[in-house]
Amino acid sequence: MLIGDWDRHQDQWRWSEFELEDGTHLFRAIPRDRDQVYSNFDGALFATLRTMIGITNQFATYDEQLTDVKWFNTAANYLDRALAQNSDRFVWESQARYIQENLTDEQIENAFKNLPAEIYPHESTQVIVENMKKRRDNLLETVNDYYDYLASLAIMTGTDKDDIIEINRIEDGKTEVTIYRNKDGEKADIVAQRVFDSKDTNEIWIYALDDDDIIKAMGSGKNKIKVRVIGGQNNDIYDLEEGKAISIYDHKSKDNTFKAKNGARVRLSDNYDTNLYNPRKNILTSNALTPAIGFNPDDGFKLGIQNVYTINGFNRNPHTRVHKITAGYYFATNGYDINYTGEFAGVFNGVNLLVNGRFAGPTFTENFFGIGNDSENLQDDFDFDYNRVRISEATVGLGIKYNGEYGSNLTILSNLQGIEVEEGNERFITDLIDPETNPDFYERKWYVDTKATYNYESYDNKLNPTRGMIFETTIGGTIATEDVDQSLLYFKPKLGFYNAISRNRKWVIKSTILGQINVGNNYQFFQLAELGQNNGLRGYRTQRFSGQRSFAASGDLRYSFNEFKTGLIPLQMGIFAGADVGRVWVDGEFSDQWHNDFGGGFWVNSAEAIGANFNFFHGDDGLRFSFQVGFSF
Repeated sequence: MLIGDWDRHQDQWRWSEFELEDGTHLFRAIPRDRDQVYSNFDGALFATLRTMIGITNQFATYDEQLTDVKWFNTAANYLDRALAQNSDRFVWESQARYIQENLTDEQIENAFKNLPAEIYPHESTQVIVENMKKRRDNLLETVNDYYDYLASLAIMTGTDKDDIIEINRIEDGKTEVTIYRNKDGEKADIVAQRVFDSKDTNEIWIYALDDDDIIKAMGSGKNKIKVRVIGGQNNDIYDLEEGKAISIYDHKSKDNTFKAKNGARVRLSDNYDTNLYNPRKNILTSNALTPAIGFNPDDGFKLGIQNVYTINGFNRNPHTRVHKITAGYYFATNGYDINYTGEFAGVFNGVNLLVNGRFAGPTFTENFFGIGNDSENLQDDFDFDYNRVRISEATVGLGIKYNGEYGSNLTILSNLQGIEVEEGNERFITDLIDPETNPDFYERKWYVDTKATYNYESYDNKLNPTRGMIFETTIGGTIATEDVDQSLLYFKPKLGFYNAISRNRKWVIKSTILGQINVGNNYQFFQLAELGQNNGLRGYRTQRFSGQRSFAASGDLRYSFNEFKTGLIPLQMGIFAGADVGRVWVDGEFSDQWHNDFGGGFWVNSAEAIGANFNFFHGDDGLRFSFQVGFSF
């Protein structure tokens, strides 16, 4: 923190071992690879990212005061918790004072005089010198801020041998944890010992690790700190005289002994991630606010935002809680929509709770050209607005999600949807369904939609895959709340592959097939199987074809250029050429027409975090240009 080196991960250290006269082994840390000291990530781009995305705050400017100790130490805090688990505030403060008292202005100035003659006189060198002096002067404050962050979650570990672990609740909201070696059932050497104060510490995680351990808890102190004991391998004995505010996690398949629990909460499972000691696991909240920009002829320019707030606590799958809000405004139609998805880990074993909502304002627009594979696009005779339909939507939903291994997940979701179609002058929908003779059609209707979706995705690089696949299938049903006869079932499969065809993996073939099958004859137009620009036919207007069944296939040949550096960020670009073919079916219609389009475009990725795609495709609707820019932080 003094010299601004934010990249102190595990591989940045080497260790020398010394054996003392009493047989104790002492390890001294040897720092290496000091390639990030005095880093200065200035400029408008990083300043903007630091306000939007929490983790980018570790890429700070080296000035007189370190303002965000949490994010600055992202790469190192797991090492600090593991290696300094016995160190309290006094130890941290004493080390800071030692540096302040022994690192003089003269020593700092003389050290920088060893720089090459071409560099030392530069004004930036003098700025670093002065900032380092001020950081030294502020070091005690900085260390206390960092200690407050570390101490909020304390992690202690036993050994891979037999241990005795004692949790003692003492006065004034303090908890003492002592870990002894177990020699023939008796306490031996102290492995770790520390007193925690509830004013500083919210949770204590104690990992007993391997072999047969004995865990005890005693004491009647008030204002107890939350303690989680993770038993680990082999057979452990739990003897808790006072178990309040203690949670025990151990293997369900192991023969553990519970002599006394006295209020402790016991969770037994063979979940690998729960029972494993992972030093990188801690309590962390993060927020990422990112923009989304796009364009297509139907919506015009789109300006959107996405905010993802992630909470990682002890119980996670893969996170504890995730709140995601997206919103978009579409300039061609003045439409807007807002979406919320919440995911909460562990409602029961391995299954997460889902909560979702959606609101699309009364100006939100979809397209409708009629039912059938031979429907006409009359935009040349009228205009783009003729086939636009304003649809407002209010949806709330509840579901569950199972995250499987290797990129698969299963989601079961039930939504209550309120949808209202707006009357419009000189529109296709009102020519088809007259508001005067069918006023009920334009009133808000409510539906219950329940669906199950299985999804599997695997890519070697998510932004620019050279090998990978996606398989997704959805089975569901929709029923109107006021008319149970107005119902349908649907099936939506999708399969896609990325395959490199050259040794350098620059040439890649992307192929996708998708479709939908509806079962039932009493449905609304917005429940039909649709094909269009965003769904299988990139050279056509959105929702261009609607039917009871649909199928589309797409193929792209992609080429990736080498990454190159710019004055701001590294970029990688690529080009592609592709074609689509597809159609819809309706009972009673006899059509042998297959719709096709062809085109290409280019894409740009930056630092595996920012992605942009630009598309030019030509079909029967003419040449269509679209683009989208998004972030994947």
